[in-house]
Amino acid sequence: MRDDVGTGAGILGQLYAGDQVQILSTAQDAGGQQWDQVTLANDSAGGLPSGFAGWVSEAYLSEPSCPSDSQIQCLMYGGHD
Repeated sequence: MRDDVGTGAGILGQLYAGDQVQILSTAQDAGGQQWDQVTLANDSAGGLPSGFAGWVSEAYLSEPSCPSDSQIQCLMYGGHD
């Protein structure tokens, strides 16, 4: 997770496979790469607290399968291996 869009931005922490995040906004860097501002839904496997926010490249996020009758908002999961 970074403090702004782009690989040159400061590093805040790391997402791990299975960390659940909610997307707050989306932006594109100068090279055309998509970035999402996210907040952690739960404490991260790496020690970041629930509610922690930062920017993550969309290349490291994937959409989960969500039941169509679910009343819970679908979340994104970070950390491709």
